Amino acid sequence: MIENEKRPREGLEQQRSAEKGLNEKGLKAEKPKKVLVELKELDPGFWGYDVQILDEASTVQDYLEELNRFQEERVAPCGGCTNCCWERVPLTASDVRTYLLGLEKAAAGLAEENDAATIAGFLERFGRVRSRRGVVDITLRREENGACCFLDQENHCCRHWPLRSLVCQTYVCLPASRRAAALRRQIVNEGENVLIRLYAEEAGAAGKMPAVEGDGGNIPWTEYRGKGFDAANDAGTGSVKAGSASPENFGANDAGAGSIGINAVAATIRNYDQVLLRDVVSAGLWQLLTEK
Repeated sequence: MIENEKRPREGLEQQRSAEKGLNEKGLKAEKPKKVLVELKELDPGFWGYDVQILDEASTVQDYLEELNRFQEERVAPCGGCTNCCWERVPLTASDVRTYLLGLEKAAAGLAEENDAATIAGFLERFGRVRSRRGVVDITLRREENGACCFLDQENHCCRHWPLRSLVCQTYVCLPASRRAAALRRQIVNEGENVLIRLYAEEAGAAGKMPAVEGDGGNIPWTEYRGKGFDAANDAGTGSVKAGSASPENFGANDAGAGSIGINAVAATIRNYDQVLLRDVVSAGLWQLLTEK
């Protein structure tokens, strides 16, 4: 083979390797890190994990992937103690989106028709909505013995591991630095606030009051806004009509509300790879997270 015949073939092989994400040695090329999670001495002789944001365009999914990588490489494998499966599991809007899309055709009790599965339908079967002194909390349902409804208690594992919520993915059996703990807390709080608002708006669009357990205190539904998790709120539009969570709108079906099925949920709520961390956390925490 002469040299000028060899070069085009080499170029084609290089192109194919690049398309597969392989480097010159044929190994999987690593993407530039947008988030860094590493071991850190939090106090003298007291180690834990820390999080640093390296890229302004980093998403919640970037954070989850890096944290999962850290746990695989630096934390002892899960031994099936299931301690985390007996704690409160608050849900974000993106968590419910993931569960709805992942479970809609499974034998988990959700309707097979796409437009029949709703936020309310999911929470009625798998969640719990409670209020105490007007403060709403949406979590995964627990069994009578206190276990998460998704825990396979016989085999000591999650029935829906690939779909598990953000709180479950970010449960690390190590102490967290202050900024790492604050990041996790703010993502969960903002995501749950968006879920609470959308749950109320969905009920309002159907002409119903949201179903809530609790002390019956006045709930300021319109104050639950959240940020970063839903495209509809950012754009001022959406399949679930904005403002339908107002108390005066409950009990009267709004003909302009549109579909409230799973297609509307998927269109309204962002997946984690679409949620920018800088849109979720406070300015002060963002500054801390971007420092070395």
